[in-house]
Amino acid sequence: MLQRRKLEGSKYFARDFCKRYDIPQPKFSRFTDNQKAKKYVDEMGSECVVKADGLAAGKGVVVCKTKKQAFDTIDMMLSGGFGAASNTIIVEECISGAELSAFALINSEEVIWLASARDHKRAFNGDEGPNTGGMGAVSPSPDETNELREYIIEKILNPVAKGMVLDGKPYTGILYAGLMLTDAGPKVIEFNCRFGDPEAQVILPRLESDLLDLILLHCNQTQKDAVIKFSNDVAITVVMANKGYPGSYEPNSIIKDIDLVSLNRDCFIYHSGTGMNQKGEIIAKGGRVLSITAKAKSYQKARLEAYETVSKINWENGFYRTDIADF
Repeated sequence: MLQRRKLEGSKYFARDFCKRYDIPQPKFSRFTDNQKAKKYVDEMGSECVVKADGLAAGKGVVVCKTKKQAFDTIDMMLSGGFGAASNTIIVEECISGAELSAFALINSEEVIWLASARDHKRAFNGDEGPNTGGMGAVSPSPDETNELREYIIEKILNPVAKGMVLDGKPYTGILYAGLMLTDAGPKVIEFNCRFGDPEAQVILPRLESDLLDLILLHCNQTQKDAVIKFSNDVAITVVMANKGYPGSYEPNSIIKDIDLVSLNRDCFIYHSGTGMNQKGEIIAKGGRVLSITAKAKSYQKARLEAYETVSKINWENGFYRTDIADF
């Protein structure tokens, strides 16, 4: 795996990288042995976060509230719960605060801020239930300020770019830093080497510059000439998922009335886990199936537009959170 891709592909690589370059993050340790991992939980207290080292479709992170839950999760992962992805696990301290996703375009040591978003990872309202790949998002994050943006660039994004250069593996491309805004300041939860899902569904509709031009300038190492402009609008997306997700679910249920939904220029329906049966009907094939995005001048108006569109889609096997952007 390319070293720069390992920022996303290996939780331990990312944690060790941040440690080496003094990038703020939670305390952590890596394990392949159940008993050693459980001893670490005993030492740090019952609340912790257990992560599969490798990629697990957004499901390889468990926030454990009790020692029993932590021990059970450790046993599940190290016994092959996520295949090779959880042969190694990370146990971290549990930190609290609002989450913010920061997106930047990086070319060697040059960092250009793109946008922020807030992802809703838990399956159910009130941030309850298991982690998912994301049940909704808003952009920009309501927590973004000029001061916070500059802090993130200085303390997190610039050190990542410089660290990769020092490691002899300059980073080129989109970097998504998932952050927790703690009382002690922003701390890194994870990195992704791409636009996220559902974050892309709220960031790209706000982008007024030509994305292809930005990519070409970036590839030609002339990104300093890029003009990156986002609208002042906000965007929210609501994910419709199969009942049972992120666990097991029944595939091939019929989704009706999508073709009857009248969309304005600032409302979008993105298909993810959909297919078509022999009758030409749209069916649900995956866990997260549709993203309904609306763009408007305020969070409240965008939220109203998105949920109004969701309400017109007739899917008995679908579910969604009703509290996205409810602030």
